[in-house]
Parts: sequence; C-alpha cells; structure tokens
Amino acid sequence: KLRSILLAGAAALGPMSYAAADDLPINMPADVPIYLPSDALSYMATKAPAAMPIKAPAPAPFFLVNDTSISYAYYARATNAGLPGSSGTVPGGIVGTSDTFARNLMSIDHFDVWQYGTNFIHMEFDQYGKADPAMGIPGAQGSRELFAIARSTFGLNELSHSKAFSNSFIKDVSIEIGGNAGVQDEFLDEHTTVGMAGLQFALNLPGTVNIALMAEKEYTRNAFDSCGNAGFGVAVVNPFTTPPGACNFGLGPYSGNREFLPTWRVETFVSEPLTFLPPSVPLTFQNILNIIGPKGTGISGANLAAACGITADCLANAETKVEVFEDMRLTLDTSKVFWDKPGIWDTYIGYRYWYNKFGTDHNAPLFSQIAPGSSIESTYYAGMTYHFKDGLVTPPPSDLPVKAKAPPSTPFFLVNDTSISYTYYARATNPGLPGSSNTVPGGIVGTSDTFARNLMSIDHFDIWQYGANFIHAEFDQYGDKDPSYGIPGARGSREFFAVARSTFGLNEISHSKAFSNAFLKDVSIEIGGNAGVQDEFLDEHTTVGMAGLQFALNLPGTVNIALMAEKEYTRNAFDSCGNAGFGVAVVNPFTTPPGACNFGLGAYSGNREFDVTWRVETFVNEPLTFLGPNVPLTFQNILNLIGPKGTGISQANLLAACGNTAACLADAETKVEVFEDVRLTLDTSQLFWNKKGIWETYVGYRYWYNKFGTDHNAPLFAQIAPGSSIESTAYAGMTYHFK
Repeated sequence: KLRSILLAGAAALGPMSYAAADDLPINMPADVPIYLPSDALSYMATKAPAAMPIKAPAPAPFFLVNDTSISYAYYARATNAGLPGSSGTVPGGIVGTSDTFARNLMSIDHFDVWQYGTNFIHMEFDQYGKADPAMGIPGAQGSRELFAIARSTFGLNELSHSKAFSNSFIKDVSIEIGGNAGVQDEFLDEHTTVGMAGLQFALNLPGTVNIALMAEKEYTRNAFDSCGNAGFGVAVVNPFTTPPGACNFGLGPYSGNREFLPTWRVETFVSEPLTFLPPSVPLTFQNILNIIGPKGTGISGANLAAACGITADCLANAETKVEVFEDMRLTLDTSKVFWDKPGIWDTYIGYRYWYNKFGTDHNAPLFSQIAPGSSIESTYYAGMTYHFKDGLVTPPPSDLPVKAKAPPSTPFFLVNDTSISYTYYARATNPGLPGSSNTVPGGIVGTSDTFARNLMSIDHFDIWQYGANFIHAEFDQYGDKDPSYGIPGARGSREFFAVARSTFGLNEISHSKAFSNAFLKDVSIEIGGNAGVQDEFLDEHTTVGMAGLQFALNLPGTVNIALMAEKEYTRNAFDSCGNAGFGVAVVNPFTTPPGACNFGLGAYSGNREFDVTWRVETFVNEPLTFLGPNVPLTFQNILNLIGPKGTGISQANLLAACGNTAACLADAETKVEVFEDVRLTLDTSQLFWNKKGIWETYVGYRYWYNKFGTDHNAPLFAQIAPGSSIESTAYAGMTYHFK
C-alpha cells in the first residue's frame, strides 16, 4: 500500500515541480526539481527476521515524503515586456531598443506527499540587473521581485481507495488547486494574484509525465493604467516624469488595478531519469511546457478611453494573447556522485523560452516597435539546490553477502523543522505616509493612518553538529490605506522580506566546554542578513548584512543575546527624481513635476548606503511549565536595538533635494531603532490531539519605535505624517509544522 501511495505521489507532482509562473512578471521558478528520487523505494523497512519477536508495526508517518530545500539559479538574459533599452541610464529608455539582463533567483521550497495527495510551496526572491532599474529610475539598483506558489493535488484513486482512475493510459487522476502571487518594483510595479483549479492526469508512461487542465482567474495592478503612466500609449515614459494629471481626462485618476477574464491553462511536466547512463552518472531530464489562454485587457472601457482613446495601437498593447512557456533542464545528483548520498545536493543547467511573456502580444506596437523583442525571453541558466535531509548511502546489490549492521550513526540534522504561518496585524504603519493616501493624491498633511497587514511565511530551522540555521521568507499584503506606489485607489502594497541566520557554537567547534560557565551555556559566532522590497509610496528596497557573537545565557528555557555589527544598503524615493528628497516626500511620486530634483546636479537614483552600526538582538523562549501539561503555553519575547546609521545620502544629493535645510537633514537622519515583540503560543495540537509541536496558535503585541531608524521627532514623521514612525499593534496567528 505504501509503495502504491508513493508511486501515486510521484505521478501527482506534475507541473508543481517548478509550478507555473508564466502569468506573473517573473520567470518560472525552475530551481527545485520536485520529483520522488528514483531510489526512495529502496529504503522501505524490511520485515523482522523470523527468529525475533515481532512487535506491533509502527504507525505509518503522516508525510511519506517531506522535503525542504533552498536554491540559487542564475539566468543570463531575462527580459521585461515593454521596457525599452537603456532604461538603466536614460529616463524612459531609448524607444526602438530593448535590453536583456541578469536575474539572480534565491528560493525556499517545501514539497510533501501524504496519504491522499501532495503539497508544494515555493517562495522566491529575485534580484535583477541594473538594466531593469527599480521603478524605472535611471541609476537605481536593479528591481526586485517576490514570487510565491502554492499547489495541492488530491488523487482520486487515493480518495476512492480504488484503482478506478487507472488504466492502460493513465496512472492516476488528481484534483489540483493552487495559486500564484507576486510583486516586482520595476517600471510598471507588477502586482499579481492568480487562482486556479482543475484536473491533473498522470500518464502511464516511464518516469513522470503529467498534464493538468485548469481554469484560472487573474487580478493584477500595474502602471499601464494609473495616473502618471497614462496607459499603454505612454508606457515608455518614466512614471516620475509624466506631467501631473496626464491620465485624468475628466474621468478621475486610475489606480492601475486590472481584473482579467477567466481563461484556460495547460501545465505539462516530464521527469525522466536517464537510466541508460551508468549509475555513476545520475542525470535526470525534465521539461515543463505551459500554455495559458488569452484573458482580455483587464482594463475597463472608460479607463482605456481616458488613457489612449481606444486607438488601435492602445487596444493592441492592452490585449492579451496565448502565452507559451517552456523550460527544459538536466539535473545532476551531485551528492550521489561525490558522496554517495542521493538527493541532497543537485546542480543543473537548462534553457527557458517564454513566448508572449505575461500574455503580452509580441506583435503589438509597444512590444514590437517601442521595446522590440521584450515580449519573448530566451535564456540559458544554471543553478543548484540543497535539500535539508540526512541522505542515505546507496544500498549494496541484494546478491552480495549481508554483513552485520553498523551501529546507527547520528543524523546530520538533530532538529529539522519546516513550517508555514499566517499572522494578522491590526494596526501597521508606514513612516512618512500621510493619512488618506488611498483616496487623496499625496494624502492629507498632518494626518496618518494605520492599516491591516496579512503576513504569510515559510520558515526552516535546523540544528546540526556545530550550530544552527534559520531561514524565513514572508509575503505581506497591506490594507488599501497603504496603496501600491502611493497611488489613490490602488490595491494595498505588497512586501517580500527574507531573513537568514547561522550560528557556529564555539564549544562545539572546540569540542570542549571552554565557553560555558555559571553565566553562559555557550558562545556562538553568528552571521546573517535581511533582504526585502515593498512597492509602497517610497518603494523601500533594502539589504542588510551582519555578523557578531551570540551568548546563550545559563538560565531556564532559552535566553540569547547577540551583539553584532551591521551594514545596510537601500533604495527609496526619498532621494530619487520625481520625489525630490524628504522635503516633498508627501507628494505622490507619480504627480511630482518632471525634473523636480534635478538642480543642475543630475538625476538621483534613490540608492542609499548607510554607515556601519551596532545591532543587539535578544530572544527569550520560556515554556510556562507551572501551568501543567494540560495548558501547553510558551512565552516568547524578541527585543532588538539598532544604532543610528547616518542618512545614507550623499551631501550633493541632500543639497540638491532640499537645500541642506535643517528640516531636510532631520528627516534624513536616522536614530536608535527599538523593536519588541511579545507572544504567547499555545501548542494546539498537543492540547486537542496529543500531538506535540504540529499546530500552534498565538497572540501577541508588537512595538516598533523609530521604525526603520526614522526619527519620530523629525518634521516628516511628527508634522506631515504624525505618529507614522511608531507602530503599536496587537496580532494573532497560527503555525503548522510539517512533521
């Protein structure tokens, strides 16, 4: 039974292996070959020898396959549909040309097989080259992107406990549901959500050959249809340099929100281990071919009329066509080749072809004349994937003499935990954003708003012989009072935020207790980083690196203090053309007069490099054991302090932006930042099902003083958007651990 379930799970993987991103402003996340390793079935438990007493069989694990991995892939020639060439150096680019640019993709993925189907979760962070600048601003850092995928299949054979859906042509039929969500802070601020459902057919062929037939519905938001970039007719104009009100032809401003028609979607997936090669060459061929139908313009007739008069060119630029995405790859099981541990480390090379990217028509004027070739992507790529598992040495052939079993070895990961979470924050803030920004261009000076924040995350934590690793990737959807790019009526902004931390225990490295005493359990070297992007009114775009020492105090529970140095790089519209420094930060970027920040010193990209500063991170985790086993509550507290880090803006840029006034300097200067998060966590699965550590629910409170280092007493944060620099909010959420 277990073998048949595993085989059915392998057949059900289908297009979920890279999942389908072809309708979003990103490439397919083809970085994790999600397929059942060919040798997985070799490790099923054998029967006990007849001479030994037979115990009751252990219950089957809930997850028959439970895999979490991280990946990096490099794409040499990515494209951005509609982006003219030289946009990295010339406002609006050079009409009649287009560029290709690098794409660096980093992702975390989870895949599992259970009794009735499969689940796949993918979250990626993409850093593009400078030829695709953030917000289309010349000289800005390359744009960034978040992309998330979720897919689930439910096998009809498994649900019916039969073989009714198997025959000479089909192994299984599955119900498939899923969704994609993404945001990229490029010149159009693509901001997309797609839901889909249908049937997946696992063909009765060698390897895995799956075809999914689905219906999909897409919602998006981009600057093709928003004030400041008045529809497809002027899409090549930098949003920051479009005259105010250019899209307001008596019909009011347009938010850029687009709702496409439902359409069809075909996803195909092939995974074929190349078994004709010797075992020493464990190569697998994979191919994805996805086709998505036309989905209309997603823009109302009134908006099209106001944007470009519904001319033939405008309609052609707005209309979508059949989209074709193909990705083929050769994957080498590198860990099997070099260490005889299959399925731990993969390396791969591949080729990707994307026709009518995002559904754009490559023959329309925007994509054939203004930015020719930008609607078709053709690129090679290479990458690697690491799976967080212990690995199994390839067993000897069965005809060899059986030797006595070696004593069991310690697993590589002593703790290996992956989880997903959802958290709702009631009163988030955005420093410097005036109130009513969702209804009034630039907001109402002297007011500020709070808004909802919906956070969805995937986390991985492990402990190994010499330390620990933590990876966190989150997707945040903010309320409409924090609109995308500050455009009234636009959907709430989106954010991607990633955290990585690794510690290396000095006791463990030295194989001693030299770093333990009456006050300390251990001392560890800690390194890490944060990276994020949010398409809010300032287009915050941040990278932080840090290193230092972590001290584990010799107290009950867990009490850790880390003392570190950090360096931050960011980019935002405080210091870019179209939003001329802190002095006019409350003005909607799209309605700032062209050249407002160019006082003879050239355009400013918004790139900021802060001074090195100090960082203190504290973490407390205390199970409330005095409540007894029937109330499995844990108290947790995080208290982080970050020192001042300067303005991050050159003197010349400050001078050009606001004349070096005291108010401008105060707005730009950073102060000590304090972040505290207090939480009570209930082990819900232990309480109700006596299953410890699987399902948790929690409530908490967060206080953030001088958020992002902004000075709550400076004019921008005290007078223009008072209170926006301090966040005080209750929250509640839940976590599910895959174990």
